[in-house]
Amino acid sequence: MRTMLVIGAFAIVICGTAAAQTAVSTDKSPHKIQFVTVQPGVKLEVLDWGGSGTPLLFLAGLGDTAHAFDDLAPKFTNRHHVYAITRRGFGASSAPPATNENYDADRLGDDVLAVIAALNLNRPVLTGHSLAGEELSSVGTRHPEKVAGLIYLDALFQYAFYNPTQPDLSMDTAEVRRDLDKMFELQQSPAQWRDLIARVQAALPNLQKSLRETADQLAGAPEPATPPVNSLQDEAGNRIFTNTRRYSVSNVPLLVILAMPRRCQPNCDKPFMRRIMAGDAARAAYLEQRDPVAKVVRLPGASHYVWRSNEGDVLREMNMFMDSLSRHKP
Repeated sequence: MRTMLVIGAFAIVICGTAAAQTAVSTDKSPHKIQFVTVQPGVKLEVLDWGGSGTPLLFLAGLGDTAHAFDDLAPKFTNRHHVYAITRRGFGASSAPPATNENYDADRLGDDVLAVIAALNLNRPVLTGHSLAGEELSSVGTRHPEKVAGLIYLDALFQYAFYNPTQPDLSMDTAEVRRDLDKMFELQQSPAQWRDLIARVQAALPNLQKSLRETADQLAGAPEPATPPVNSLQDEAGNRIFTNTRRYSVSNVPLLVILAMPRRCQPNCDKPFMRRIMAGDAARAAYLEQRDPVAKVVRLPGASHYVWRSNEGDVLREMNMFMDSLSRHKP
């Protein structure tokens, strides 16, 4: 995701991705691999570590695959049956054309639901890192009955939980584009036109602010020495960020584990990092206000890959949360 490196919170989403992929050069994790069809012509890689108990399903961050959890997943098999998914467009999973429809946030959420159905999982706990926060929120807000709980591993960005006081270029452009596209669909009534126009007009102030903030962040950024070459994964990632959606709280138990304040050297004093961490704090506080039952755990100095920098904390909090779900099954 080269084009997103300096834009708001996306700088954090990208950090460490390449290192994570190269770290999994030899797959020694004790899992089985299968491919699940989620849509005609689209199959997703699913890893299965076995185990017994409540299903636990991991979703990786942008650019990563299910193998990002090769070291973490086996630590839960004594109490859970553990799986992980590689999303479409990445790793060994299918890479359909990079269209808006193929990489819409709810389409990615539907992929997760399709895997749950295909594997006959009974209300798994979904655990997602980084970008996967939007898939967790898509499932949790639209189909809360399908899951027992949601665990966000440093995944509380705007595309996972929308704070209306924080303009966001990806979110604001996606919302306006979708409404503009609807205006020119066939058989729109005058009332529908009026509603769409009102929605676009209401969204414009935030869009203008996010455009100004992005322009400020790009000021003085050097041009690349050679023209960038987009890979298929770059195209899929860019299309995902073009199709984010606004998710609010869901009627599902939440555990949110955050790197806060996050490990940020050598960028801690730079304006873009201060904006990112202020946004992190505001969004976490807003979630706690909107969902007082949600458990938010702040890990000072943790890296974006919180289970690697703070494994003991993550294991403890996840096990406590999932044990509480088992004690309060409906």
